[in-house]
Amino acid sequence: MDPACLFMHGTYEEGVAAILNRGKNVANLGNYDERIVQKVYVNKLKASSQIVAIGSSRTMEIRSSFFTGKTFFNNSVSGATLEDIIAICQLYLNKNLKPEKIIIGLDPWVLNMNNQQTRWRSLENEYHSAPFISSNSNSCFGSQNNLAKYKELISAAYLSASINKLIMKIHNKEIKYFETEDKSGKTAIKLADGSLVNDEKTRKLHTDEIRKHATDYAATNPIYSLGGFNELSRDHINKFESLINHLQNQGIEVMLFLPPYHPLVYKKISNDSKYKMLLEAESYFVKSARNKNIKLIGSYNPFNLNCRDDDFFDGMHPKESLLLTIFNTER
Repeated sequence: MDPACLFMHGTYEEGVAAILNRGKNVANLGNYDERIVQKVYVNKLKASSQIVAIGSSRTMEIRSSFFTGKTFFNNSVSGATLEDIIAICQLYLNKNLKPEKIIIGLDPWVLNMNNQQTRWRSLENEYHSAPFISSNSNSCFGSQNNLAKYKELISAAYLSASINKLIMKIHNKEIKYFETEDKSGKTAIKLADGSLVNDEKTRKLHTDEIRKHATDYAATNPIYSLGGFNELSRDHINKFESLINHLQNQGIEVMLFLPPYHPLVYKKISNDSKYKMLLEAESYFVKSARNKNIKLIGSYNPFNLNCRDDDFFDGMHPKESLLLTIFNTER
């Protein structure tokens, strides 16, 4: 049944990308490889949008409506790392597609060598095609990915998901993604501009429910992708600065965006010594933007932005309204 499309060789992702390439919205998406969707989408483009956003799920609600008179596409992927950002930029450059501006959403774990994120390997070839990345790629990456897939195949959780999918299929109740003109609905919708509109339940969370999600998030140990964050990775810093230089040399304007955390979460991480590198990461990005004459907007610190509880869906994901305020304020 392959509920997470681990062995479908991109068939699911190609269908999703095809809808986006037609300028339509996609609803009811299930488990799929977001990075492959970006790859297929960009490879089918004839021309780039004028403005492109690349980041994690924390930047997915940046929309074309933010940029009046400009074409826009959001290439963000969940849990984006520096490798993802480099690879997606390179997707465009490999096709000689040059956006006027690239907005890079920078999460603190971008500089954490222990962030435990491996999903970027779906774009491993694109990452290693960047001219400032060593071509001596680790040849075992591919075999490691295959091993991980087969381990997942025999896991109890995957078996359960496969059985559920089989039952749905037998009773003709299998739920698939579909093209839609709707811009919001009961399920999450990926808009034609690549941005995400959350499902109805998430959109209608009460403030107390949001606070509960934020409290639970702050109580996780470690907080998402911030475990083992003992120093700012010098290797990641070098690659980040090389990326900025590379884009500027291509005549592309770069803007940096630091998405805020929920106030409850920020209070936790700013007062916990094991997360002190988050503060150091923001300081570094601010200094780097200044040195390279790049505009930087946002802050991990929600108190710098006058954020409220209901500006978020949970502990780490800002709502469209907050993002729009940040982008409007900084124009």
